[in-house]
Amino acid sequence: MVRRSLAVAATALILLATGGLTGCGSDRSNAAPPPSQSPTHGAEEEKDARFLTIVEQQGVLSAKPDMNLVKLGHFVCQDDLGILKVDPGLAAAELVSEDHSLSQAEAEIVQQAAIKVYCPDMAP
Repeated sequence: MVRRSLAVAATALILLATGGLTGCGSDRSNAAPPPSQSPTHGAEEEKDARFLTIVEQQGVLSAKPDMNLVKLGHFVCQDDLGILKVDPGLAAAELVSEDHSLSQAEAEIVQQAAIKVYCPDMAP
């Protein structure tokens, strides 16, 4: 019986020391943010929000899921061949081929918003 009590006490100490009982009255308000909320991650979320705001203001967001648009925005900036600077219309057509639900006009809006927010150095 004494061994069991010691084992339970030892387990409780380990859980408390490692933060295993965070929902049981511990105050972790001064703790560092989890790795998923690093400053870089917050900056990326802010950029995504700015990108979606621009796209929404142009009427593209209404029928498209946010994450798909964000992925397309990042895809625009992965222009390894430099098509954006040479022929932005062709680059937008490539975006349409990536997501067939976009019209050419919507692709151009997504492209312009992506360049403004994610990769301004790639502006034509």
